[in-house]
Amino acid sequence: MNQLISRSLAVGLNLLLLSGVSLANPLAPIATGDGPVNNFIANRVNLALGATVEANSFIEDFFPFYVNDGVLDDFVFPWIPVDGNPEPNWVQLQLINPESVSGVVIQGRFDNRSQGDYTLEYTTDNPPLSESSNWTLIGTYTFSGGNVPMPRVGLATGSLENVTGIRLLTKMTGNNLGVSVQEFEIYGPYTQPPQLFASPQNADVVSGGRLTLTVDVEMGEVFNWYRGETLLPEHTGPTLFIPNVTEADAGVYTVVISNSLGDATSQEAVVQVIPPPTFDSYQDAVFSDNPIRYYPLDDLEGDQAEDLGSHAVPGLLSAGVTPGRPASSPELGTAFRFDGEPGTLVDLGVFHPGDNISVEAWINLDTDSRTSYHAIVARWDGSYELDIAPGDIPNFVVFNNSGTFGLAAGPGPIARGQWHHLVGIFSEGTLTIYVNGVQGQEVQLGGGLQDAGHPDADRVMIGATRTGSEGSFNFKGLIDEVAIYDHALAPEKVVAHYQSGLPSEAPAIAIELKAELSWPGFPAGMILQTTSNPADPDSWTVVDVSEGLISQDGQYRFYVPISLSHMFYRLIEP
Repeated sequence: MNQLISRSLAVGLNLLLLSGVSLANPLAPIATGDGPVNNFIANRVNLALGATVEANSFIEDFFPFYVNDGVLDDFVFPWIPVDGNPEPNWVQLQLINPESVSGVVIQGRFDNRSQGDYTLEYTTDNPPLSESSNWTLIGTYTFSGGNVPMPRVGLATGSLENVTGIRLLTKMTGNNLGVSVQEFEIYGPYTQPPQLFASPQNADVVSGGRLTLTVDVEMGEVFNWYRGETLLPEHTGPTLFIPNVTEADAGVYTVVISNSLGDATSQEAVVQVIPPPTFDSYQDAVFSDNPIRYYPLDDLEGDQAEDLGSHAVPGLLSAGVTPGRPASSPELGTAFRFDGEPGTLVDLGVFHPGDNISVEAWINLDTDSRTSYHAIVARWDGSYELDIAPGDIPNFVVFNNSGTFGLAAGPGPIARGQWHHLVGIFSEGTLTIYVNGVQGQEVQLGGGLQDAGHPDADRVMIGATRTGSEGSFNFKGLIDEVAIYDHALAPEKVVAHYQSGLPSEAPAIAIELKAELSWPGFPAGMILQTTSNPADPDSWTVVDVSEGLISQDGQYRFYVPISLSHMFYRLIEP
């Protein structure tokens, strides 16, 4: 997977600050959603029934005893609330007797306040749950839901024996009001071997598109996916998903499903990867998808930006917008510069595409731009907005026709002073964002696109949101090739558009995958260390954070390359 623009891609590895800094084992759900979770817990015993429930945040009038009853209780206050404190909070269950454990079901509150880290630990101490209890890490499930409700998830814990207590540590990571626990149960081993009902199917996938292979099975705890004879350790659930397929992903896939009583092997699925479509020019790529609005931001008609889309409605320039600036490549002509001051925008008038929309643009954020939001294309009556959020994370936000808000974030921060291709899509209730052809979050929101019609902020604008004046997050930098569609761009077409906009003879540079370390403070005299063997006290080495350490609102972030040779990190006083 190569790209012209070199940048860092932060992946979903999260740190939980308890004692020092440690890289928690990521947990992938075996089942997601009410129906799949019911299948996950079928033929199991809920060991949490009758267990003692404790938490550090019980509040009067809430009903914490419902969290471990084995069902989804969607009525008033059936959860344990956690306030907005960023420090980890906990819920723990003390079992009646020591038990064999192999699965856990959790769910956060059923509104949009569940984005965070959910870390599981267990103890075999008897009696458990005392201040001196020894807790062993199982792993961390991270829900990055884009402000949509968290579904029920079933997590395989591996075979744990003589368990007397399990606790769930919650840590808020989004801009929500807090993280709450609505469901938390512990399940014993299955009573039968895995039952395989359907194997993954053959697939032809366009390079740059998405590959999804699914196995239909009951009573599966461990899923080992293979391409040929190669184990794919990053895929650990009933669905194998590759968001940006390359030629290396072609091959024969199988999955071996097991539990403590046996295993089952799927039939082979043959995956072929074919090249994405090619076009003679970037405009040909855009026109092939029939945009309703298309502003190359090249030619002007007086003080208006030409619209080559089917609507053919020019955009009106304001002060602070300068045309004729260099684009990302000669093939794209010129771009518009936006000075970031209030009132700086291109006014596209009032229009609504219907239930579905794709918004596309090339952007280059100035290196000295503020750390707040930067609107790229927006209709802030609550319809949609493609923007750059604090931390330089691309976002696509939408309100559906039920008034529900959804947000899909890009796969990582963009580099300032460099060009990036962004596409936000909302179609058939699904919200997706792509950055340089790479898919970010995919969020299930439901419904169609809202058309609220606010009288003061009903326009579609390039470079601003809301009214376009004060507090409108006016963009500071370059914007080019804005296109709006009344349908979803196919993944392979997103890649084709991106590749069509690259300089024809530019060298390709590989993406560097990085993990984000974060902690809520950097005490004086503390240093960051790393090792591949935490049991060896002499193996820890110092990580140089003199460059790249980000401090914002009392929170520190630092990105490190993903490497099997250094997978443990800690803060320590030398």
